Amino acid sequence: MKLAMRQDKIDGAVNRLRYISLIAVIASSLGSILMFLIGAIKTGRAYLAYFSGGIGHQPDLSAKHAITYMIQAIDVFLIGLVLMIFAGGIYTLFVQRLESGATEINSWVKITSIAQLKRILAELVIVILFVRTLEGALAIEPGGYIWENLVLPLGILMLALALKFMDLGKHD
Repeated sequence: MKLAMRQDKIDGAVNRLRYISLIAVIASSLGSILMFLIGAIKTGRAYLAYFSGGIGHQPDLSAKHAITYMIQAIDVFLIGLVLMIFAGGIYTLFVQRLESGATEINSWVKITSIAQLKRILAELVIVILFVRTLEGALAIEPGGYIWENLVLPLGILMLALALKFMDLGKHD
């Protein structure tokens, strides 16, 4: 009887320990909000860069600056989405699933395992790297292309292929 009571106490303590994951959920959520605010500011800068040129402004240069700001905004928004998905996934895996009568707060997060969460994050990292590559390609002046500019895109391709090949062995 005493052994069963000790076991229940240990189980209860370990079960309550899962709430420490709320630190990651809160921090990631706050980081996501920050990234969305930064993305909105970069989007505003894109509009300002394009429309505040004045009478004698150069439309091509304004458009190039606006495009650069928009690509940076997309990059920041994607990081915000990664943080939001991470927070929702951690909450769903460690807190909500074990609660009795869990609500549909995170019904949009269909994450059932840590492996699935890691895969989603890996896919988003590949997309973010692609956006960074696009941003770098726009910064290159005409005639300034060298073979080293292909290193990052080839690395992204290898990451994407590795992720694809890791999935080939799985049968759902």
